[in-house]
Amino acid sequence: MSVPQLIIDAGHGGVDPGASGNDIVEKQMVLDISLYQFRRFKELGMSVALTRQTDITLEPNQRTTIVKNSGAKHCISNHINAATSNTASGAEFIHSIYSNGKLPKLMANSLAEAGQVLRPTTTYSKRNSNSQDYYFMHRQTGNVETVIVEYGFLTNSMDADRLRNNWKSYAEAIVKAYCLYVGHGYVAPVVSQKESDLIYTVVNGEKLEFQGKLIDGVTYVPVRSIAEALGASVSWDSEARTVTINK
Repeated sequence: MSVPQLIIDAGHGGVDPGASGNDIVEKQMVLDISLYQFRRFKELGMSVALTRQTDITLEPNQRTTIVKNSGAKHCISNHINAATSNTASGAEFIHSIYSNGKLPKLMANSLAEAGQVLRPTTTYSKRNSNSQDYYFMHRQTGNVETVIVEYGFLTNSMDADRLRNNWKSYAEAIVKAYCLYVGHGYVAPVVSQKESDLIYTVVNGEKLEFQGKLIDGVTYVPVRSIAEALGASVSWDSEARTVTINK
């Protein structure tokens, strides 16, 4: 088996759902992001691996062992943030205390270009009481340079809307940044003209921030944004695949 240059880690999984809120479950969204990035790196001719491809449970030592033993040079560990306050928002990137921080800075710039808000302290590292890396994904992954990507706060309604509507664009932004960092040729994904037709929605004279799309003659618009603009509440049942709107 060839040694991958990059390994992508979808955080949490199985019995560990991660954070949840505003109709987002962290373990599922980061798996979607990771699978998308895996496919895109493959398309770009890069050697890449995954810590998990399905909704399985990985204990911390199992996860870090997979990363450490992969032989990869880099690891992207995908996460969605949460906070006790619903005002916290924006993406952040956490790197090892032994990293120069160049890769997460490129990722942050690329994600901002894709339209995501960034935290005031966008990139940082953290030490524990023993002056080691605080996070086990840095401390226990050996020589693999790991960047923890927190794409936004699912506990913030605006962040959650952006994540639901734009997660593929955000995932692609990380792909683009990584290619730039390692000097690998980057080509944007092919998007058909029909899928690129944007729909703007105006509610009571105010244009909504989140755009819809026209795909094969069908108009798709952001249900939550429209309903909330009209004073309604929205809930999502992932098992029943049902959106419920109440006013």
